[in-house]
Amino acid sequence: LSIIFPEGERFFIRSVLAFREQISDPKLLSEIKDFCAQEAQHTLVHEALNELATRHGYPVAKLESWLRRDLRRFSNGGKKHAWIRRAALAMTVCMEHFTAILAYQVLTNAEATNHGLDPAVEALLTWHALEETEHKGVAFDVYQATNGSPVALRFTMLLATTLFMLRLCLYTTVLLVKDGSIRKWSTWKTGVQFVFGPRQGFLVRPWRDWLAFFKPGFHPWKQHREL
Repeated sequence: LSIIFPEGERFFIRSVLAFREQISDPKLLSEIKDFCAQEAQHTLVHEALNELATRHGYPVAKLESWLRRDLRRFSNGGKKHAWIRRAALAMTVCMEHFTAILAYQVLTNAEATNHGLDPAVEALLTWHALEETEHKGVAFDVYQATNGSPVALRFTMLLATTLFMLRLCLYTTVLLVKDGSIRKWSTWKTGVQFVFGPRQGFLVRPWRDWLAFFKPGFHPWKQHREL
């Protein structure tokens, strides 16, 4: 996940700022400013973590370059075509929902999500999760305020989910091949349990939160208001 964050956060900032001039609500403009500041900070911190992984021999820079190429091509297309610019914002809304529901798992299911992590990495993820929770509705509000189609947004979520999972699987496979653990049965056993465990699985537990995105009247701030 950390490999995806730096370029992903930059993409989110570009996508939201592309619509800032269409926003007149002072409150939302202030939230956009805070959103960009937090995402920029996340970028810097995860870049430092990724540099550490690079020094240990992992091909992080190569994986980041693939994502950088794809997302910048997407953003550049948005400069020329309004529909691509709208699609980039829709993709950002969807990925922000993803990060919000995963952040909720980190904050409420720490025993499962942070098991085996270095305390410094655990602290980083907790901090990131808190800030993602603070601005989880900003991109959605920008999309609504600029008359984005709710139907297109739901279709985008299906596409975003597919692309995210494929890239996550690809990156995980590359890293496991690098450290030689991909051939170990224990790797697959613990990995499947972590991701698909029936009660505490990292992707199973938030399944209902993901489905809520497709309900009429959905808004990120309606989910988990206790945080």
